[in-house]
Amino acid sequence: MNCNSFFEFSPTTKAHELSKTIIKIRIMNMSNNTGIKLLNKAINNVNLTTNYATSILMEKQMNEIKFKEKTIRDLDNKNLTQNEKIQKISKTLQKRRTNEYSQN
Repeated sequence: MNCNSFFEFSPTTKAHELSKTIIKIRIMNMSNNTGIKLLNKAINNVNLTTNYATSILMEKQMNEIKFKEKTIRDLDNKNLTQNEKIQKISKTLQKRRTNEYSQN
């Protein structure tokens, strides 16, 4: 390389396409077979599609809405004491945190 090399992408190139291209260039310049296999596995993973990422984000957004609605219902519940409301909301929040950590 003469240190003046560059490559250019069209304005319509999607971020995941750009990422795959950069990874492919990296693979061409690698000699570590294990690294090459792992990178090839990563760029061919079906979970790297835009649709999959969108579905994950939508699911998280729906979970957020459900959490807010449940919290509001618990706060508005006239049959519960203030202490019981706090306990229910705390329990829901703890369950939500546990689910988030187990998914990551």
